[in-house]
Amino acid sequence: MKNFLSITFYLVLTHFNQVNAQCDFNFTTTNTGSNMTLLITTEALSGPLTIGDTLGVFYTNNLGEEKCGGSTVWTGNIIQLAAYGDDATTTNVKDGFANGENIVFKAGSESNRYTVIPTPSYNYSTNGLEFISGLSYTQLDCGSIDIEGCTSALACNYNPDATVDNGSCLEPVLYYDCEGNCLFDADLDGICDPLEVDGCTDMEANNYNQNATDDDGSCEYQPTSCDLPQEFAGNTGV
Repeated sequence: MKNFLSITFYLVLTHFNQVNAQCDFNFTTTNTGSNMTLLITTEALSGPLTIGDTLGVFYTNNLGEEKCGGSTVWTGNIIQLAAYGDDATTTNVKDGFANGENIVFKAGSESNRYTVIPTPSYNYSTNGLEFISGLSYTQLDCGSIDIEGCTSALACNYNPDATVDNGSCLEPVLYYDCEGNCLFDADLDGICDPLEVDGCTDMEANNYNQNATDDDGSCEYQPTSCDLPQEFAGNTGV
């Protein structure tokens, strides 16, 4: 029984590592100073990619590892993709495509990874210009891909696709929405109701309140004339 469990665990772990390996690629690119231009034409724009996804080309370095030799953000329009050649000045390091090397296409979004077959397919040629008229996608089985982002639905930058909160959430200021508008503003004066201050807003009044936002009719003023009692009416003091 123990042997069976050990074998099962080994097979599961092997499958998990294989899945991770085929999906563990990124689109970080180094500009080596020489390149080939691949033009993605309108005929090749159909497929699963959406605006903001990434399309890249990959070469094999001197360690036998696939590395990104050029990438571009998918815009849904015609795209020029630069495939960078190996920098001959960096000895013992292959950091780009060699002339004649097969160009491998891959694509990715936040939640999916794809191998991509171009039509037609090309080998790398420094200063070359080729046109891609078709792209065929095969989605990779990557299991569950962790997507970092803000997972709070109340935050202004909430990402519904995020599975791991990376601490980037931006909460709106108290009493305001994410656009800076008051949640409640009964008199539409741009001051949120909980922040309103009642008081006298007339600067000529004795009890003017510089912090008041709503005049409550409480202003008090110095009298403009002297009202004498009846017995002194008409008395000129002579």
